[in-house]
Amino acid sequence: MAADGKWVSGLSADTPSDVAARQVLAGRLGVVKHYLPLAAKTPDEDVEYVHQLRVATRRSGAALRIFGALYPRKRLKLAKNVLRTVRRAAGGARDWDVFLEMLDGSDALRASGSEAAVDFLTGYAFGHRAAAQEVLKDVAASHGLLVDELAKE
Repeated sequence: MAADGKWVSGLSADTPSDVAARQVLAGRLGVVKHYLPLAAKTPDEDVEYVHQLRVATRRSGAALRIFGALYPRKRLKLAKNVLRTVRRAAGGARDWDVFLEMLDGSDALRASGSEAAVDFLTGYAFGHRAAAQEVLKDVAASHGLLVDELAKE
């Protein structure tokens, strides 16, 4: 699987479905496992950590929908719940990252002489982004081991 988890390699038409399911799910969940601690602990290094975590949870969810019938029912439910929780936490943080990028790149706001409004919105967004980060850290702490375990299967 590619480092970003986008492409799955090593599969062919002859690959048994249970082998393919395990390989795809392990790869997809492995990307979640990779980005979850980065997004939780070092989001200031690169906003892409949170974005890639969110993308990885969506791709993992799609893999579960495709191969769900081959996955034990109890594990499938657990995996879906874990991914949904992580995706929502990453989504909250990502939404504020996107808002802050929009503010930073808004020439129209800056040109209109609305520096005070931009400063207010930036402070407001940073406050909400910090709160979203705490949620993401809590989710990583409570679900990180589950993601590790799911990625091993």
